Amino acid sequence: EGLVLSGMTVSIPKTRRLLIDQLSCVLSPGQSLLIMGPSGTGKTSLLRVLCGLWDADSGHSNSTGGDNFFLPQRVYMPMGSLAFCLRYPSAHSESSSHNLLKEALHTVGLSDLAQGDANREADWAHRLSPGEQQRLSFARLVLRGRCESVFLDEATSALDVRAEAKLYTTLQSLCDTYVSVGHRETLVPFHSHVLLLQGEHASGAWEIITRDEFV
Repeated sequence: EGLVLSGMTVSIPKTRRLLIDQLSCVLSPGQSLLIMGPSGTGKTSLLRVLCGLWDADSGHSNSTGGDNFFLPQRVYMPMGSLAFCLRYPSAHSESSSHNLLKEALHTVGLSDLAQGDANREADWAHRLSPGEQQRLSFARLVLRGRCESVFLDEATSALDVRAEAKLYTTLQSLCDTYVSVGHRETLVPFHSHVLLLQGEHASGAWEIITRDEFV
């Protein structure tokens, strides 16, 4: 089915400051969307609506309640073993073997981390750099397996362009549709469409173009 947005209007909660006015968009399976725009134009706000964390003022989408996965910019790293940290937040994933955990780490470029004991415990929020934490977040998706939609909120911002490209190439095989928030133009080639937001100063105006139309 892909992703369908119909007449969605988004404001900042409690302020009624209009960010996005009557957004409509259809992404078929295999297509993807990169949300771009200056700071404060509603990029993360729209992603929160699509993930069901905020309500839209009007309109609807088919993005909530499905088989979805969210990749944040700042990754939550629970205390405990590396295996526990990798399996988070799935409560049913204890069945993941250590071989699967190591394969996931290799896939996202954390081969050095894969060499040790997956049961070792550490304060991973301080042990791993922000870029390594973002790689680990992708490893969680690899373990999770294929899903309908993935939503990424600047999920590769701490990585260099080469590492970012490898992770997005992996991402394309793990979901039907994905939506990213990002600032780097290097992300454009990994998305079929780009949503350009102009924010409240332009009365919530927006434009959707294909990656080939992006200049």
